[in-house]
Amino acid sequence: MESRMLDYFGLSGSDVDLYLTDDEEIRVLNRTYRNRDKATDVLSFPLKDKWNSSLGEIIISVETADRQKEEQSLGEEILQLFVHGLLHLLGYDHETEEDSRKMRPLERMFQYDDEK
Repeated sequence: MESRMLDYFGLSGSDVDLYLTDDEEIRVLNRTYRNRDKATDVLSFPLKDKWNSSLGEIIISVETADRQKEEQSLGEEILQLFVHGLLHLLGYDHETEEDSRKMRPLERMFQYDDEK
């Protein structure tokens, strides 16, 4: 999945660091870096170092993912959160309706692309 997304955006050879954690750790990170004192499902931290092949870090709370998975498996929910986080590392956001209109189709494309 990661390599297909990176190829799609012309970034083959880049990589991403993925960390799976719990609600408490992600809450601390969310408070420290975003001033939001609550657990969240995924955080993305881009790296700005042009000499490093890593685009950044994606941190996913497995506990939150498990609670919000609805009718999909935990693995599918984590994959969906990974796609969401990677799009953030690539500069996509959903702060405005216009931003969401650009990001959501890409989330769906890569989410369903993995099912092939």
